[in-house]
Amino acid sequence: MAEKHVSIKLLGDAKEAYLALKKIVDEERRKGVQSSFNQTLLRSIEEKSQYSNATTTSGYTYRRTG
Repeated sequence: MAEKHVSIKLLGDAKEAYLALKKIVDEERRKGVQSSFNQTLLRSIEEKSQYSNATTTSGYTYRRTG
């Protein structure tokens, strides 16, 4: 069976928010913060992305809420 490639695109506000979150988390890590809400949120987003790539037949769509 052929391998499928899945890409996740963050558009508009979602992309800006994701990049801002990554910047905040990088700064926290430089300051030695071991755990924070921001780090947990970023880790969750990255896990969902990895899960989506691992299960290309799952068909889940993750939407921004709020």
